[in-house]
Amino acid sequence: MSLLTNLVSFWKLNGNSNDAQSSNNGSDTSITYGASTGIINQGANSGGSPSIISIGNRASLQITGSVSVSGWVKVTNFTGGFEFVNQQYTNSNSSPYQGYRLWNDGTTTTMLWDTNSGGSFARTTWTISALSTATWYHFCVTSNSAGGAGQNMA
Repeated sequence: MSLLTNLVSFWKLNGNSNDAQSSNNGSDTSITYGASTGIINQGANSGGSPSIISIGNRASLQITGSVSVSGWVKVTNFTGGFEFVNQQYTNSNSSPYQGYRLWNDGTTTTMLWDTNSGGSFARTTWTISALSTATWYHFCVTSNSAGGAGQNMA
């Protein structure tokens, strides 16, 4: 089976936020790109507040079944927490909001995965080894349609 089988989107962030797999291109706010900010070629740097790569509410990303999300991240500051991935997420149980997000609560030892499907909210929290600033980490989360999640962060 090819790695591209069932792949919805793939953002290399090599100089832009274009989707290398389909047409879910991003729109950058306070994002810069350069060789010094990437682990492979160039990378995206969030230099301001708020820094965001917005993909919008694309139908192909409104995944309510099983989903896997992975990427590389290097954090410079844990103050206030941050989101790695946020797809049309709301923190309330009000419908019709659906989505998923992988985020940090501002500590160096906690990662959270939230899913919300039409008011059915689920949260998975992992206590992890202390993350360090200026260190590259690979994250991968798989979540089944019932909201349960497994994780790997190396």
